[in-house]
Amino acid sequence: MNLSDKTKEKGKMRVLHYVDENRLSWAQAWIQLLEALRQRDIENFVLCRPGGTLQGMLAGRGFAVSTCRPFLSWAPPLCACVKDVIKRIKPDVIHTRLSQAALIGGYWGKKLDIPVLCTVDKYPKAKYYRYATHLAACSSDVAGHMISQGFDESKVTVVSNPIDVSRYERPKGYVPKMRKKSGTPEETFVILAAGRFVDWKGFDVLIKACADLAKFFDFRLWLAGDGPERKDLEDLALNLAVKDITTFWGFIEDVRPLMWEADLFVLPSKTPEPFGIVALEAMACGLSLVATKAGGVLDFADEACGWLVKPNDPSDLAAAIKDALSFEEARKAKGSAAVKKALRFDVGKIAEQYAALYRKLGL
Repeated sequence: MNLSDKTKEKGKMRVLHYVDENRLSWAQAWIQLLEALRQRDIENFVLCRPGGTLQGMLAGRGFAVSTCRPFLSWAPPLCACVKDVIKRIKPDVIHTRLSQAALIGGYWGKKLDIPVLCTVDKYPKAKYYRYATHLAACSSDVAGHMISQGFDESKVTVVSNPIDVSRYERPKGYVPKMRKKSGTPEETFVILAAGRFVDWKGFDVLIKACADLAKFFDFRLWLAGDGPERKDLEDLALNLAVKDITTFWGFIEDVRPLMWEADLFVLPSKTPEPFGIVALEAMACGLSLVATKAGGVLDFADEACGWLVKPNDPSDLAAAIKDALSFEEARKAKGSAAVKKALRFDVGKIAEQYAALYRKLGL
């Protein structure tokens, strides 16, 4: 009896998580998922690239980590180091994240007769997933994207990105500090948006909407993030005469204090978000939401917890924000509903879905 058989006999499964990276912006959330899986009798092993911060973060949480730098990532047969790790660990299931790992891990899983589950959290080309046994799409929209490229619908399951909801409740005794740092009066309404400053994220649309509203309402706009569009966005705020009410926070590792002190969160993306986890995090903090009516965000955002608007439409966005500014009772009710909706995406529930998929594939 091999090691894999013994594991199954004990009711545990060995899962090799493969990501061909050494740094991840979502590393913390991913590690929380691995910890939740560990509590559900899943024996987790991780394969990633050497260097960077990911290996140390995982090892510090007690996970067995192997490293490998593929010789030619576009030629899976030449990536023998991945094969060697798989043969040594003998997993029941290989679980990949991101396209390159899906291609390499999928190839060797098929060669070694091990099922491969690939998480898809963007809108990738199908060629990277051609060896996958099953796909776990982060949203209904991403699932539709993969099915439209020829994947069998029966081999695609929607498994949302998780958050640890307990981390987002405002702590008792929390002392506000971000308003003081930004010179924002305690009673002033704060609109918050966060993400990478690139064109498709739509921060320019939000600034234009706020320029219209600033003629009639007193509020502050907080923008957390950084990226190639930052200078253009700062210039736009200056030209539209809203620079004085806009705070550019730069990149912030932990945005929860901003969320705890804001009154409204806006996700103004011009094109569909595969998931939009920052909006879900804001909902878990109790914020009502204004979001573009497109993409993965529609799996968790609706009119009960916020306002949905047309993409790339400053007027429609301004109208929704105006409602949030004008109707405090409705906004707070939507914020309460947002917290309840966020609970459906708690890391424990997502871990249960993954564990069920592992057992389905590995038995």
